Amino acid sequence: MGSLKGFVLIGACLTLTAAAEIRPPILLSEPPPLRIDGVMSFTVGMTIDDAQTLAGASIIIHNNEDPRGDCAFGEIAGWSKTPFSFMLIKGTIARFDVYEGEMKTFEGIGIGSGEDEVKRLYAHAKIEVTPHAYVDGHYLEITMPGLGPNYANYRYIFETDGRKVTAFRAGRLPEVGWIEGCA
Repeated sequence: MGSLKGFVLIGACLTLTAAAEIRPPILLSEPPPLRIDGVMSFTVGMTIDDAQTLAGASIIIHNNEDPRGDCAFGEIAGWSKTPFSFMLIKGTIARFDVYEGEMKTFEGIGIGSGEDEVKRLYAHAKIEVTPHAYVDGHYLEITMPGLGPNYANYRYIFETDGRKVTAFRAGRLPEVGWIEGCA
């Protein structure tokens, strides 16, 4: 166990797949980065069934919504080191949301990062700044044209209090732009 020292076991120790193959547990020492299209092997477009198999853990659906309905939010049971939730549209992941914790984007932005830091780290991208709907802050919408045409409809959106990031999300349009979740 010396090589695993400092790692945190997330989810079940062993998961059996339909083919009776044994999957090793997912081990994390820190939260993984959020990319514009997903987290680790979890990606926009993945089905809830595939996400559950990959996680080796149950998917918890918020508010007892139908995960295969028009819109629902879920998270992976027991993954305290990965404080993200994801939006499901008819059973398929459309976006990832982060509201707390130390998770950051692949480029290094997280909760508590300054608006100026977001603008500096994403200077190579297209940045659209709009007023926040509920607080005296902003939405910083990042388009990454350098990723190519396959990512033209993907965005990062950082919510701020006017100075610092208070929440952020990544995913596809139009869902990533919905400011009230499924409402």
